[in-house]
Amino acid sequence: VIACVMGVWVSLSVRSDYVPRVTLIAMAGATTIGLALMAPYFAYVFRFLEPGNIITRIQRDAVRVARVGSQARSNEAASNAQGTTLAAMEELTDLTSNSISGKDKIIASQAVDALRDFTLEYLRFKQRATEGWFDIGEAIRKNPDFVAMDPESLADLAARRTWVEWKVMRQYLGIYNEALTSMRDINYLIAIDTRYLGEAAAKHGDSDLVQLVLRYMNSYLRATLNARDVRTAYNVLNQYRLLVEALLRAGRGAEALMATGHMKYYGHVSFDMKLSFVTETVAYDVGALCQLAHELGVVEEDALLRAFLDIDRPSHERSEELALKGVRKAQVKLAAYFLEAGRDDRARLIYDDMAGEPGSRLRAIRDELERVETKDF
Repeated sequence: VIACVMGVWVSLSVRSDYVPRVTLIAMAGATTIGLALMAPYFAYVFRFLEPGNIITRIQRDAVRVARVGSQARSNEAASNAQGTTLAAMEELTDLTSNSISGKDKIIASQAVDALRDFTLEYLRFKQRATEGWFDIGEAIRKNPDFVAMDPESLADLAARRTWVEWKVMRQYLGIYNEALTSMRDINYLIAIDTRYLGEAAAKHGDSDLVQLVLRYMNSYLRATLNARDVRTAYNVLNQYRLLVEALLRAGRGAEALMATGHMKYYGHVSFDMKLSFVTETVAYDVGALCQLAHELGVVEEDALLRAFLDIDRPSHERSEELALKGVRKAQVKLAAYFLEAGRDDRARLIYDDMAGEPGSRLRAIRDELERVETKDF
């Protein structure tokens, strides 16, 4: 502004017989200072508008509002905080969806991780929240994801105290379906972040949240199998297995057994869909869980082994026979572990389960296993 005023003054002062040198020097100096001051301002603006920083601010603001709202004593204050928290989560989802449409994997990944970070931070103060925070307020009832739910389901969310986590999982599922087959890395990231939430729920002793996480893991698998996306199913199953392993280590054997039953079910579904590789993957994952259960000495070990032996189904079709061979290879692998661990009784259970197998198939399995020279392959 000073430079402009001085510029006008100079334009009025300069004549053919007179040049105000001091004024010109002062104007040039003011202009230089003004331009120098503009540099940090524009740097701040560009930094402020950087997508990653916007995502971080939304996530931090959501945590702050949720923390204050969870301690609110009045229902009105809690309801207002609920609405602001929901809006922040949906804003992060919109950023992810737009990034997927624009093939911007980096921003989409940051937004997905922001939802995870928000939820993990929320779980740290959730147990200290007032009851009013978990009531289904007016802002929640008007939200599109909740408005179609029947009153009984809304009451169930309030009783389980999981409306925040349910909303996050709902957002994750929408993003997952949108990215399926078009941006697989986002699907993998959602499965990883969902596992983190499940592990945190086990750590905080939140059984309702553990069950919610398992339910959405199942939804991911179902959507993936419907799309016949074998590669994504393989990666989601890997995260599913790691989550169940965490449950076993946390002493939550009953929930681990329930999750293993879900994995077995999807092994059967993929078997019927003739996705033999997925069925074989389930067999190896459940076999690894049986091995871990034995090492930890959990009481659900026998039930896990029974589930493992129930994955295969007899068939005379060649495509399904390949799947059965893969399952049998996983069973032979586990039986070898039991023999090495001195548990011949458990190895005998696997032997009895395979008693009706044709000798040609067993010899083929043995030959294939003997040819393996690296665990990575």
